[in-house]
Amino acid sequence: MKIKEIYHYINEIAPFDRALDYDNCGILLGDPEKEVTKCLICLDVTEVVLKEAVRIGAQLIVSHHPIIFHPVRQILGSSLLSRLVKRDIAVLSAHTNLDMAEHGVNYQLALKCGLIPETLQKIPDDTAKQEDGFGLVGHLAQPMTPSAFGAWIKQSLGIERIKYTDGKKEIRTVAVSCGSGGFLLEAVLQAGIDAMVTAELKHHELLEAVSAGLTAVDAGHFETERIIKEPLRQMLADRFTEVDFFYAGEEENPACYL
Repeated sequence: MKIKEIYHYINEIAPFDRALDYDNCGILLGDPEKEVTKCLICLDVTEVVLKEAVRIGAQLIVSHHPIIFHPVRQILGSSLLSRLVKRDIAVLSAHTNLDMAEHGVNYQLALKCGLIPETLQKIPDDTAKQEDGFGLVGHLAQPMTPSAFGAWIKQSLGIERIKYTDGKKEIRTVAVSCGSGGFLLEAVLQAGIDAMVTAELKHHELLEAVSAGLTAVDAGHFETERIIKEPLRQMLADRFTEVDFFYAGEEENPACYL
């Protein structure tokens, strides 16, 4: 199985041409013609992930966040890129195209939040290409109070702490946007949605949510996106039975909390 075949399949389920203009997706390192027998799926390509890839003998890393995002001015012998090249490990990154995909990161986050799949709809936003929104909105099976909903998100995402605003009303409808989704706040408020789950909400966005009576949950960038690893691993494993797919089990949130 060649890297390019895995690329083409990911392009089927999460078209690369739907990535946002600023993004850098696709095969970013390595030879598309290279044969693959083992592949590691991760959120970020880090030192920990490289060690795990070497340990399992992976020829390819599929990452969510691009390993090359800004222009590279030099590649030194001690750098992560240099050592990936020396190990002949290729990197394929699927970022905003995977966020917006039919069964991508936002969809997985919606399921984790307890939203009914049949109720999910896109939140349109001008920054996305074509008609794809950068978030989803759906209904809970049962209404919840803001504090109960916050506790549910902590449990479902497996995190110790969240930041949230108390909308002071029962929650029936929830918007989700993985990673940094504060830019969707206005669209969420205009739609009259009860709650929003995202990450990296700014102080003034939290104030706006409080003023509007919105329960806004900041569950963390890492936590709202790592959930794609196992579903993506399963999709790839189902398609390419001759390749062993693993997800990185050793990567951790780079932020520490006391």
